[in-house]
Amino acid sequence: MRKIMKLVLCLSLALLFTTTKADASLFNSKSKIISEMKSINSNKFWSDKVKKDKIKSIWSKSTKKVQRDYDIWKSKEIESANKKLENKMNADPFYEGTKKYVEILDDGTTVEITLEDCEVDENNNEITPKLRASSVWKNYGNRKYTYTYKASLSPIIGAQTHRLINYYTVSASGLKSRGVVETSYTAGLLISIKCLSSGWQDKSATKVGHNIDSRAKWRISYSLGLGNATQEKFQRAYMKIVQFDKKNKRVKIEQRGTWKNS
Repeated sequence: MRKIMKLVLCLSLALLFTTTKADASLFNSKSKIISEMKSINSNKFWSDKVKKDKIKSIWSKSTKKVQRDYDIWKSKEIESANKKLENKMNADPFYEGTKKYVEILDDGTTVEITLEDCEVDENNNEITPKLRASSVWKNYGNRKYTYTYKASLSPIIGAQTHRLINYYTVSASGLKSRGVVETSYTAGLLISIKCLSSGWQDKSATKVGHNIDSRAKWRISYSLGLGNATQEKFQRAYMKIVQFDKKNKRVKIEQRGTWKNS
């Protein structure tokens, strides 16, 4: 009887060890994590808290090597998405209406750029409905051009948002800067952002083909899986003169933005 009890105890411990080991290596490849994250991030019925808990569970059941592999993959995917977004903008030189460029990564997270432009009064208050920035005619007066870059990583990691707000004047002389404000937002505890510098590179433009542009240099520290990483990025927003129409007191402007490594 004692031998049978010992055997049962040994089998129970062996089963427990086997189950624990299997659970710990449940997500033992980068592709499994990416697939599971995509399923979680694309679920429209779960709250961010539910998604965060589920992703935490994935992390607790993955190895450090897998986390490191995911880190490397994620960084490359975001850089690839940045290039695709810029190519989309460059391939679309004249447009009107809403302009929001979005790239969805394989794990269900997104990288997006939004361009906005509107008329403002002398106190920089918006006096017309906000329109997405466009290569259309701008009447003489004060305006505000906003370029927003956002990378949504995941509920557990967080999201980063960088915004350049450009105040400028349109006149018969061309374009003239009036000020620039940079802002950033983080959603999550694993990302921190610091603006190292900002301002106008070219403050006035008086001829067709000339532009004014603002720039901000950001330092971003984040942790996707194992350890921490730091990057420095340049964000640039510019407005280029396409055509003058002095008779009707307006200027046609092309507005763009870039996001590159420092």
